[in-house]
Amino acid sequence: MTQQEAEIIVARLTRVWAPQRGFWVSRGLSLVFAAPLRDDIHIEYSVYSPTKLFPEPSSCYWLKEGEKQNSFMACYVPATSDTICYINVNFEDGSGKQGRYHALQNQCLDFFRRGGWLSGVFLEASAHEKAEWMQDYTREEIEAWKLKI
Repeated sequence: MTQQEAEIIVARLTRVWAPQRGFWVSRGLSLVFAAPLRDDIHIEYSVYSPTKLFPEPSSCYWLKEGEKQNSFMACYVPATSDTICYINVNFEDGSGKQGRYHALQNQCLDFFRRGGWLSGVFLEASAHEKAEWMQDYTREEIEAWKLKI
């Protein structure tokens, strides 16, 4: 991944997720973007270089909580763009209880789905949802990002 490609991805993620502030690091095919979204919730996006196990680049989105940034929601994105991605909400909060994380997951699921789809994740969503998600974006952004209802 070139520096310019990384900058384009970061610009899109910044526009979609609207973080309070953020940082990103790009090295070769790897990219990490992390940013606080609200209160104690953070978004992290990582692109992984190819390995023997995964010969093509892949990426993952996480919603994290707190200073330790424990993941409570994740979406792994394989390199094949037409593969439907699923959001994993089965993380525990470290105490063995899922009560607090379950509440966070319920609060954030729609937000996470919207941000993921606008960021290029192939998620199942209705045409109505997609049309609603695209309302705040220009025709140029929608075309550049190849978003389709």
